Amino acid sequence: MRQASGSKGHRVSGRRFSPRLLASLMLVLLLPACARAGLEDLAPRPEEAVPDATILSVYAATTRSEASGFGGGAGLETSYFRFDVAVPPGLDKLTRGLPDLSDYRIMERERMPRDGWLRAVKAADVAAGEPTLGVFVHGYNMDFQKSVFRLAQIAADSDSRGVPVLFTWPSTGKATDYLQDRPAALFSRDGLAELLTDLASQGEVVTLFGHSMGGFVSGEALRTLGLQGRRDVLDRIDLVLAGPDMDLAVFAGQMRAIQHLHAPVVILTAADDRALATSARIWNGNTRLGALDATDPTIKALAEAHDLQLLDISAVEADPLGHQRFIRLAQVYSWRRDGPRDLTLPGAYVYDALTRHFVHLD
Repeated sequence: MRQASGSKGHRVSGRRFSPRLLASLMLVLLLPACARAGLEDLAPRPEEAVPDATILSVYAATTRSEASGFGGGAGLETSYFRFDVAVPPGLDKLTRGLPDLSDYRIMERERMPRDGWLRAVKAADVAAGEPTLGVFVHGYNMDFQKSVFRLAQIAADSDSRGVPVLFTWPSTGKATDYLQDRPAALFSRDGLAELLTDLASQGEVVTLFGHSMGGFVSGEALRTLGLQGRRDVLDRIDLVLAGPDMDLAVFAGQMRAIQHLHAPVVILTAADDRALATSARIWNGNTRLGALDATDPTIKALAEAHDLQLLDISAVEADPLGHQRFIRLAQVYSWRRDGPRDLTLPGAYVYDALTRHFVHLD
């Protein structure tokens, strides 16, 4: 992580279509979704940063198209950036609620070629001395700017020295475009699979963190790698899904292709997640993976049998929809590395808000 110049902060069988034609068709279909601003919202404004802000470097890979200004249109190629983000100081990390992202500022921005970006990520990882990269895949209703700031916030709150990597797909950033975001998410699975392959080829160990519809994208990318037989990549990935917006049959299909990872798949759940309840109604009443009740003995048994960790975070103070509460757990995401061994085992766990620890349900 670097200190931006001029800042006062510190770093913390039928007819077959070619893939290119299919991608082009997707681009045409999705271009009307580009009303939301993209890269222009991420212009550097170092003079507007809050004094004593923490400056974090976020490395972003995006399947948003340049033609849409990196807004809501799907791109034929992945683009790569580095953003230096000023995160406001003096925030109570676990009790403040969701931050006002308008206080965040871009200090410096660099568009990079793929090879140069990968080298920069590797160099930052070596300098940090952290064994794992974190790749964050956002959910629906998230534009480019908000996704960059959200990851900067999570990285700052978690006190991690690891390198924050963002994979941002062409969500329109509009709450009314849920059904329109879905094909954009599906379109991006190959781009994410390619990114994970690139990182693994450099020897990186990756914690892949997918929120909401980003959990669906993450699972689809790993399914792609499983169907390709890329055990060399899959064996270097930890998967964490926060409030994943997909039905159980889709997830089961993904896991059949993935077969196994070297650690249990972590799923943060909350049965009272109103956003996922709405999604379930849209998808013919199918329960979403992120709304499973981890305290249900049947669900617990399934988790143990299929190498899953279900973490019930219902006790965490929620946003109005109960769908962003995972953000407030940033400081405890290191439980698998630093916590007791029983917190690395498959099964069901409940978050205790008093002790700020997860309790294993026997």
